[in-house]
Amino acid sequence: MSGPLTLVALMNAMIGGTILVLPLMFLGAGYLPAIIVTLITGAINYYSCKVCYDHLQDDADLPECIYRHTKKRIWSKLYDTMVYISIQLLLLLYFNLIVKQWETILMAKSFLITLINGVAVFALVFLMRKFNAAVSLMGYGILSIVGYMVFVAWLWGSAPSGNNHYPVASWKFADLCDTLATAFSMQGIFVPILRKNHLPSQNGRLLILAYALGGLVYSYIGFAGSFGNSLNYEGILNRQPIDGTPETVEDYFQDREW
Repeated sequence: MSGPLTLVALMNAMIGGTILVLPLMFLGAGYLPAIIVTLITGAINYYSCKVCYDHLQDDADLPECIYRHTKKRIWSKLYDTMVYISIQLLLLLYFNLIVKQWETILMAKSFLITLINGVAVFALVFLMRKFNAAVSLMGYGILSIVGYMVFVAWLWGSAPSGNNHYPVASWKFADLCDTLATAFSMQGIFVPILRKNHLPSQNGRLLILAYALGGLVYSYIGFAGSFGNSLNYEGILNRQPIDGTPETVEDYFQDREW
């Protein structure tokens, strides 16, 4: 791959479904913790990737590097197992998010929605394996990110005028720490991507650039999206129906007055 395509692949590996929840996470944490947490989690993830890549030398991947350092296969196998488990859990969370989004769009809960989405995901995986379309689809990943950024700009621009309720700081910043730590993480996939680059001497700069751009994208989506919602901060984070009864998950799928 060329340098620009490698950068695109790194951005796709980093930026995922977490961008959908960043606006409310930023809003709940407050703008001061949001700035600090974004800088710290981005820096730590970048440094861990840099350390991993610097230790690779001529090894094909991280498991081989671990074996070279420890001389025991059990540690490289343990690493592979932990990465596999974490990826499966992350995929389950993403799939659950997709299903919840369709349930919200259709205003209905049904096993059929889960089944259709499951079939669609398996079909997509099959097509990618059969036709080797993964590289071709990377451009669509970038388009979806840009499209979401445009939507956030519209949300901000169309927000009603009035006094906002954006907190300076809140103890809810712990949720943002967890979200951004996951959002910046790509340790399990970045090595194969960099190995595909035709000019390995660029890899260090590309890794820095990927994290810098990723931080800017997360900051823009988090702050712009949360500013658009800050005029209704209490209503978003503490929704209560008119009749005063506590809100439940089922309330989203019932005709109730709010």
